[in-house]
Amino acid sequence: MQPVKIDFIGIGAQKAGTTWLFYQLKQLPDFSFPVLKELHYFSRSPEYASSNFLAEPLLANRLMDEEWARLALEKVRSKKDDPRKAQWYAKWFFSDYTDEWYLSLFDASAPFKGEISPSYALLKPKDIAEMHRLAPEAKILFLLRNPVDRAWSQYRFYKGWRQKDFDFSQAKAEDIIRF
Repeated sequence: MQPVKIDFIGIGAQKAGTTWLFYQLKQLPDFSFPVLKELHYFSRSPEYASSNFLAEPLLANRLMDEEWARLALEKVRSKKDDPRKAQWYAKWFFSDYTDEWYLSLFDASAPFKGEISPSYALLKPKDIAEMHRLAPEAKILFLLRNPVDRAWSQYRFYKGWRQKDFDFSQAKAEDIIRF
């Protein structure tokens, strides 16, 4: 069996357009992504602020956590109407997290395959080296955005997510600056 070759890895700042890019490329027949947009495989260490869901690589250890097991089963069950997604999530949750496991999350037959995890923009050199070792030919897509526009978008997202009835016209300058 031919090893899976990752063609691209998308990184960038929050609110810089990575989700938009994901959905645009996902519409193209030659592009393939795992079910999840952000795998966080290379930023799985607890030293990173991003999702550390993958921090414990051994399934046996994760199964000892009843809350983790409950949430994992709930997620797999929630995909019962889509067998492909249910199978993918079963692999996602109920495997040891290894390089082989990571590569198995991709469709080997797709002409172009990759993932987009914005948090990779903050990787330390050792983790960048690990990414290069596992995907030596991958192109890095680094999305940038005007920093003021990005910060304003992040503020609006944060406030709108926390307060569904938030009126942006009522935002106070000191709240924006503090954010």
